[in-house]
Amino acid sequence: MKYIYLFICLFITGSILSQEDKIAYFKTDKTFVYADNNPDSFYAIEIPGDSINLSEIQGAFKVDDYIIQFIKNPYNLEEYTNKMDSIKEIELLKSKMNWELDYIQDDVLKKKVKSDYSVFKNKLGKRFLLWEYRLPKMDYSDVDIQTVKNYFLTFVANKHVACISIPAFEDNDEISNFLQRISENIRVYGSEIDLNALYYQIDAKDDEKEIVYTDSLSHYEIEIPKWLNVINTNSNIVFGGTFPDIDNIKNAIIVSPFEKGDFDNSFSKFNDENVLKLKIGDKLGGGTVLLTKEIETPKSVNGVAYNIQVAQGNSIYENVCYTIDTGSHYLFIFFTSTPQTIKRNMDLLNDFMSRIKILK
Repeated sequence: MKYIYLFICLFITGSILSQEDKIAYFKTDKTFVYADNNPDSFYAIEIPGDSINLSEIQGAFKVDDYIIQFIKNPYNLEEYTNKMDSIKEIELLKSKMNWELDYIQDDVLKKKVKSDYSVFKNKLGKRFLLWEYRLPKMDYSDVDIQTVKNYFLTFVANKHVACISIPAFEDNDEISNFLQRISENIRVYGSEIDLNALYYQIDAKDDEKEIVYTDSLSHYEIEIPKWLNVINTNSNIVFGGTFPDIDNIKNAIIVSPFEKGDFDNSFSKFNDENVLKLKIGDKLGGGTVLLTKEIETPKSVNGVAYNIQVAQGNSIYENVCYTIDTGSHYLFIFFTSTPQTIKRNMDLLNDFMSRIKILK
């Protein structure tokens, strides 16, 4: 199997074509990637394509034969939060669609247009609204090719509704199929995107390689799963990522190394101070501990494994923590989720844990 090694403090030079106002885009051998790293956005879109050029349309790119525009709009939290059901999410997406249709019909064309939409989920369970409207034929003597339809793929990205828009110059379903394929390669992060890791993940996927994050100081490595969205932890030694969102909830995992000397070189003391001494009513991460329970220990873990339930405000969080002695350091691995998502993400959590290896 081919591998690309991603070391601590690795920095890409020349990979990011642009990074203005927290918008970044770059090209790999087979793919164009657009990433919005603005607060409350944090999403990346991967589009297959051999060539990329800026379009005359603001915010649009020409990727092969398609003109692609990226749009986003904030929404009111009274309309939707991820504590609401899927009906509210669909209503939110449709409200943005209806606003656009009203603008086109009432302000631009001054006439009704024929439109259609569908709601679907990609393979990871992310919900999308794919919609289109047909433009009436117009008599422009100086225009050889006219837009026949406009297509839109919309989805919730944290506190925004994000959209990919593509005009069609022929009457067929190729763009609709193309957008559905793109939906499989949209990442919504729970925090700031690590753009270096994103570049390597996509470049490695193009070449059917694997990425290995290596911390030679702390004496461990992680073969990064393709599904994991690696985040910027603002630390040279802490590794973190968020899971693919389920109903716009992003479970997160953090791997933190600790010096053994800080715990008198005692793994028992480390486990006790970070996990075992916690009891109901204790404070943890701004919340209050409701429950601690020992769980099955994965093969990669030589320390303890616990489920810790925490109440914070009006929310309850289901956390799983593991400890590992790497020989040179102690690792504290903390996975946080909700009661609605923990069971649905346990297979992915087990997959992640199986990829942690102590360096010899």
